[in-house]
Amino acid sequence: MRKSFTLLLALIFSVTVSISAQSANVYSALAVDDVKHLATGMPLSELAGEQIYFVMPDRYANGETSNDNGAGDSFGGFNKSDWGYFHGGDLKGLTDNLDRIQNMGFTALWITPVMLQRAVQGSSAAYHGYWGMDFTEVDPHFGSKQDFENLVDALHARGMKIYLDIVINHTADIISFSDGYTYETLSAKPYKDAAGNTFSLESVAGKPICNETLVTNCFPLMNLGSFPKSINSGDSNLKWPSFLQDVRNYHNRGNISNWANAEQSIYADFFGLDDLMTESPVVIEGLAEIWANWVIDYGVDGFRIDTAKHVDKDFFNNWVPKVYEKVAEAGVNVPEMFGEIATADAEYLSEFVRERGLQSILDFYGASALINYIGGESAQTMTNLFGYDDYYNVSVHPYGHISNAYSLTTFAGNHDFGRIASQIQNQLYGVTMTNLAKKVNVAYSMLFLMRGSPVVYYGDEVGMIGSGGDKAARQDMFPTEVVTWQTEKRAGASPIGTGSSLTIQSHPVMNNLKALGELRKNHPALASGIFQPQTASITLPKIHNTACKTVGYSKIVKKGKWYVQCLKIKKKKVWRVAVTNQIAAWSRIDRQTWHEYIVLANPQDGSRTAKVNALTPNATFSGIFGSNLSVTSSDTGSLSVTLPANSVFVFKSNVKVPNPSANINVTIEYQKDGLAIKPTLTAKLNETRVPAVATFIYRANEQSPWQRLGVDDNSAYRFIIPPWAWGNSTTMQVAVIITGSDGFHYVSDALSVSKN
Repeated sequence: MRKSFTLLLALIFSVTVSISAQSANVYSALAVDDVKHLATGMPLSELAGEQIYFVMPDRYANGETSNDNGAGDSFGGFNKSDWGYFHGGDLKGLTDNLDRIQNMGFTALWITPVMLQRAVQGSSAAYHGYWGMDFTEVDPHFGSKQDFENLVDALHARGMKIYLDIVINHTADIISFSDGYTYETLSAKPYKDAAGNTFSLESVAGKPICNETLVTNCFPLMNLGSFPKSINSGDSNLKWPSFLQDVRNYHNRGNISNWANAEQSIYADFFGLDDLMTESPVVIEGLAEIWANWVIDYGVDGFRIDTAKHVDKDFFNNWVPKVYEKVAEAGVNVPEMFGEIATADAEYLSEFVRERGLQSILDFYGASALINYIGGESAQTMTNLFGYDDYYNVSVHPYGHISNAYSLTTFAGNHDFGRIASQIQNQLYGVTMTNLAKKVNVAYSMLFLMRGSPVVYYGDEVGMIGSGGDKAARQDMFPTEVVTWQTEKRAGASPIGTGSSLTIQSHPVMNNLKALGELRKNHPALASGIFQPQTASITLPKIHNTACKTVGYSKIVKKGKWYVQCLKIKKKKVWRVAVTNQIAAWSRIDRQTWHEYIVLANPQDGSRTAKVNALTPNATFSGIFGSNLSVTSSDTGSLSVTLPANSVFVFKSNVKVPNPSANINVTIEYQKDGLAIKPTLTAKLNETRVPAVATFIYRANEQSPWQRLGVDDNSAYRFIIPPWAWGNSTTMQVAVIITGSDGFHYVSDALSVSKN
């Protein structure tokens, strides 16, 4: 009844349309032996499981003072006492401090852009690296090409990776408009080709350039009259490669005035920064050549892609394959990529992975959810976050990379919005510096123990808080001459004064990060094991209902440190405790041994006794982080644990999770909403607490071979069919293979589904 057993199952097929549900054909049952070769474990990208340290080189360590003022086309802007200018940090200084970074347990380094910059614009300097002019050179403020090569080589010698921050949306501000910078809308002034004919830039994105023989379905030739602005090219000759000197390769429509406007988000300039026409095949090819060469020439492992949401919707699908193609021709591994899409909308974020061709994104929704949870929201906030994980699941993309929630880069503060301690402090008015450090430790512990690759912003490990985002969150690690930074409060420490953060050997946050790194090293499942969200309940205290005597019904009132909800049920006053901050919980499962880890987080200022249903019944769970106690699960898997205030516990089971029973059965459902934008497959098992891996398979018709579509390894087992899977057809046949912890396979019947 195992590998050779054919399961004959009734399947449910539901399509949500405007008014009714429809049924589809169910095809003959599949034999396990015919498709089991397609069953696989959850594919993980090279990005998954990394521990990333994020650094602004200018603010970290000054290894060579002779380059502090830059040189040549990027000279000036050095002022150590002004937080908006260069402070002298460089690549050599960063290389000299790699021991410190590695000793904290980090496996990868992400640095802000180091390309040659327009050194000064307005009342600030390009210390941050986002005002690029020559994208083939290292800015002299940061050092030389040899310094960059030395950094990469030193990281690789340690078995560490480097992720380079890159900009694909804009360059430095060189182009100006004689008729002002007010944005001109597409409807008022559409683009025109060289002959004066209007056209839609979106409709020709990525198409080849029109010529004498190619006159339709191509990118038209343009001239200065094609644009709504009177263009002054300025010092465009300073930009390199040469395609960046051609003003026709920019949108040239004026500045963003409304950041919520979708059109301006794509076509307008950021505060004058020249917005690249990423629809143009010239720009796509040029940017692919630039960044492929950084991989080929230096061995860069991957890219963090700045302002990824501000390019046209087809850009990554056009650009990523070209980068892959160029590095493959050079015999180099394709780079790992994660994009910055600065929004907390999970559905929108996931589109960049599932439909727009990116391997991964920075998990802005996760950052918002985590900070809100630490700040007092219910653990349902975390449950809601994890409920979107399947939206990122592409498994193996046609381009060759792997995408799923395990590839997400997770964080809780950054150089734009503010540090993690600042974000938490804003949620908890009056929190002490000692307690703030504890909250930061809970947040980072959760990041390190849930799915994704955690990012730690430099300086967080020594308690830096700052006074906001942007310039206010970019402190010096070396002795600072910015007076306000010398006196800023620090979580878990005194203000730094004139001292150096680089010499600090012990700090509550640093010590916790080291412990987390060691924990993940000794227990790899906590970095890349199967992630299964759980729900924990807490034991509520008894509160005398006198709190409800003087208030009306359906109100929440404070009673000591608890919130009491007064209700009216059957004409009687009753009460209940409305706990605003429950316990977050999840399991991680070792993919080889199938042993379960339970993670519990309590960010509250009081102990809580929590109950959680583990996947492993009748097992001893030993504490390996936060507690050295052992607890035993019941025959239903129930565990009871008391967590102190501001704590995170990890327990490991002494036996593997149970195998599926011989009576397990599998069905597959298909659901699509009325707009048909998320056609979703769901595998249903009659045993809901048995861990497994679901491999979704598909074929065009009964004559075509079955192919792997995607994989999911946490329930509910779901997979959103990506647009590319349909090809030129509007129908396909689908099925699902379930692989249990015993290695045996179970398969559903085949189902015919329709895109429309």
